Amino acid sequence: MEEIYLNKILNNDEILKTISEVFTELQVFHDDFTGNSPEKLDIDNPAHIFFNTDDGFGSREFNFRISIYRTPKVHEKERELYLAKIFSEQYRIKTLVPFSNPDDLGDPFYDIVFDDGKIYLADDSKVDDSTGGDVEILHEYHLEMFDFDKKAEIIKYQTT
Repeated sequence: MEEIYLNKILNNDEILKTISEVFTELQVFHDDFTGNSPEKLDIDNPAHIFFNTDDGFGSREFNFRISIYRTPKVHEKERELYLAKIFSEQYRIKTLVPFSNPDDLGDPFYDIVFDDGKIYLADDSKVDDSTGGDVEILHEYHLEMFDFDKKAEIIKYQTT
């Protein structure tokens, strides 16, 4: 599963269109988990994936979350970053993905933020689910990114 936080609400059609354009060999559905699953969604079909949306994690800025289900089980974090970058660029918004900083693995409060074609390391330690809070941008960050094929499988490494 991939989770991407956005600083702007996108509608389900925009999200479905974007994911479908990126992973053209997969069928993408929206399922809001209210018991009204899409009729054509076949859980036994590995080419069927779905997403839902909800409130973010307490950040005042990144208060909209997209969760994507049934993508391949390997390279989920890399795919999460890949999709966050695409959403940021396509809709000219900020996106956030929780991140484990290799230089400080014990700190659970790091994030990657994509904004205006740049990648930033951020800190969400001041974010509280009940009161909100701000994500602090620490600095621009060099991140190794991966590309994915039309079936959401990893295909190559790129450096940004």
